[in-house]
Amino acid sequence: MGGGATYALLRDDGPAAYPAALPFAEVTAARAPFTGFGAARVAVGDRCRDLLVAADGATRGTGLRQRTTTAPYAGMLFAFPTDIRAGFTMARVPVPLTITWFGADGHPVDRARMEPCPSASDDECPVYESDRAFRYALEEVAPGSIAPGALGSC
Repeated sequence: MGGGATYALLRDDGPAAYPAALPFAEVTAARAPFTGFGAARVAVGDRCRDLLVAADGATRGTGLRQRTTTAPYAGMLFAFPTDIRAGFTMARVPVPLTITWFGADGHPVDRARMEPCPSASDDECPVYESDRAFRYALEEVAPGSIAPGALGSC
């Protein structure tokens, strides 16, 4: 699959956006140790979850690199201003992650398990891509306890 950017995210020109809003949740500053990220309470299916939010180039580029947990958050939601086709790598990520991609309407469009690639560069690690364009991507430490379902307001 080609034509999209690679994230884990490699590069992005999006502006910083905190505090900001998702269509379904307000975004505030995340607590330590996730300084610089956003945080939001988001419904995923029928359960409300506290999620990290990566909505600008810097936070999407950092993602969960060199982290073994998202605690006290349930996962990290990557938010894009428009639908996108982009790949995610696991470069410098030491634990397996589950990723679910969501369309602009908040409904899941694809899901995958991503394997760690802790000591390699973006160019040396596999790229994980959705089969469809997406607006949001939710990463959580595998096997993942967040049941698939649409994103929404709590």
